[in-house]
Amino acid sequence: PGLPNQNQSVASPEIEQARVAANGALTFQWRSESGRRYRVEAAASLSAPVWETVSEGVAGSNLTEFADPDATGVQQRYYRVVALP
Repeated sequence: PGLPNQNQSVASPEIEQARVAANGALTFQWRSESGRRYRVEAAASLSAPVWETVSEGVAGSNLTEFADPDATGVQQRYYRVVALP
């Protein structure tokens, strides 16, 4: 008895806005769910990417902003945001 199992999958958030600060740090935003946590990952290439965790447990707050000071001086870097269960 009870409710049947339901798929609780969460769509991957899309990065909506990105900008580079004067000091070279990259900042970007994505629409998030309040109370949900996210992991930010980065890769140097999209051909056979090796995704590395940049930050774990970023708290969502409707529109979440993330700054990566380690992006300073990096010529090319790709990001993705993963919703944590």
